[in-house]
Amino acid sequence: MADKVVAYITQGDKFLVFSHPLYPEAGIQVPAGTIEKGESPDKAAIREAREETGLRELEMRSFLGVREHDLSPYGRTEVHRRYFFHLECHQDTPITWRHYENEPSDGSPAPIEFEFFWVKFPHEVPELSGEQGELLPKLAAVSYQETAPLPFTFHPMDEASARAILEWRYDAPYDIYNIASDNVEKEMQLFLDPQNAYHTITDKQGDLVAYCCFGPDGQVPGGDYSAAALDIGLGVRPDLTGQGRGLTYVNAVLHFARHAFP
Repeated sequence: MADKVVAYITQGDKFLVFSHPLYPEAGIQVPAGTIEKGESPDKAAIREAREETGLRELEMRSFLGVREHDLSPYGRTEVHRRYFFHLECHQDTPITWRHYENEPSDGSPAPIEFEFFWVKFPHEVPELSGEQGELLPKLAAVSYQETAPLPFTFHPMDEASARAILEWRYDAPYDIYNIASDNVEKEMQLFLDPQNAYHTITDKQGDLVAYCCFGPDGQVPGGDYSAAALDIGLGVRPDLTGQGRGLTYVNAVLHFARHAFP
């Protein structure tokens, strides 16, 4: 398995992408490449970003996660382990510019011409080829924290948090939300399905206080879903219900949704 890095570069509310002028069929991409022998993933992300963009004043902001990318749909019997990072650009740039990569990590003939341009994040980010946009929701969550008006942190759902939530028990009449033990694994699949965009909500102390979802699993039986809209589901930890905090959670979720789901 080859180890790769993917770099999400931002500048304020702008997000950096590029196209291949000579190979438009390659689609819109972000800087990415191979981790060299003995190189750490974060160092590789900075190096690849500099080599591909020509930018020098790049700051490592955060590690967003690691994902495996199966290339069999592209006719290649390879799996890449990709480390995603958020970098911030601290230098002035043109609106668009071209740069040449002289040492392509995939072995392609050099030099390769790239055309870079900024787009508004997250609302104008186009679909990225090769599933490079897989962790854009995580970047949106991180960006949200920097402007959040309420003391909550949002993160994409993970297995440990999902299992903890599925053990929550509500008193009547809300016990209809209690998950039977024989349905836990089925519910786990829904919680971890990216299509449902489940997120944990933690407080300043890092305690899990609620969760939400955005998409099909936010719908309820009998609802009218004929109009185009973002369906949202919200659940609050049982011991925190009945304390008049509902509107606080709702406002936080709506603020996050406006930022993360254009």
